[in-house]
Amino acid sequence: MKTGKVYRNGEELKEDYIKDGDTPNGGLYHDVVVPEGYVFAMGDNRRESKDCRAFGCIPIEKIESKVALRFWPLNKFGKVKI
Repeated sequence: MKTGKVYRNGEELKEDYIKDGDTPNGGLYHDVVVPEGYVFAMGDNRRESKDCRAFGCIPIEKIESKVALRFWPLNKFGKVKI
């Protein structure tokens, strides 16, 4: 059974901002191994986002900019340390 939880290097990602019982649904959830030289980006609206789960991992050379400001979760709103 797929739960929609995110794991990074085998460790479950702590996502305190997800409400209990608010598990994503749909068929876009499957195990993904991110190849060397690629990134995996997932939208913050898991039920509706069209992201790497739909179109695959992104080659690093295709990334054109860096994140500067985080909007969500609200308790972490602000400038992102790079």
